[in-house]
Amino acid sequence: MQTVLFLDTVASTRIAAELGDEHWQVLLRRELAILRRLLKERGGREVDVAGDGLFALFREPAKAVHFAADAIGAVRELGLEIRVGVHFGECEFAEGHPGGIVVHTGARTMSSGGPGEVIVTQTVRDLVTGGGLRFAEHGVHELKGVPGTWPLFMLTGIDDETMAPPLLEEEALSRRREAAARPPVVRRRTFVAGVVVAIVASAVATYLVTREEDRPPNPAL
Repeated sequence: MQTVLFLDTVASTRIAAELGDEHWQVLLRRELAILRRLLKERGGREVDVAGDGLFALFREPAKAVHFAADAIGAVRELGLEIRVGVHFGECEFAEGHPGGIVVHTGARTMSSGGPGEVIVTQTVRDLVTGGGLRFAEHGVHELKGVPGTWPLFMLTGIDDETMAPPLLEEEALSRRREAAARPPVVRRRTFVAGVVVAIVASAVATYLVTREEDRPPNPAL
């Protein structure tokens, strides 16, 4: 049994057009770095990344929901909003890759959500009841390609904290522009490494020249 989690970035096409491809790619790399760090902290396993989306597996539904809530808050630092869907069930694996109706249900559950929302199936809601997670009814849905109708639930709070609403657009835009304008960490590290290599190379060259100048002349010449 596995907990499947899907998330994607809301309004990604509009944001890409707003920032331009280069800055949008910087923002995506920052977002993915945040999500991977949180996945590791919450015990999740990355299955696939496609553009602005992520597919992950968790052993425990509660950890998946906590990850989702953490991720929503964390990527808001970049001026982004994500939506998340969580489902639990028996996965089919083909060459190590999960598939089957459980995976499709998780993906369609996510699609029913809006900015900053964590949507879960009733199975997940029932499994985590009593763990400090609070939910509100999100209606009964027909999930495309999945038989039957599905009662879905939206995470409203954890313990004494209520899920915060999405950022106001003006604030979100300001954060996106600031985050996308900064060079990514990997580039800064590459730059620093290049400077260090240049300094070392210069020092070695200076040493060799000095050594050559200090060497006594060969009397045979």
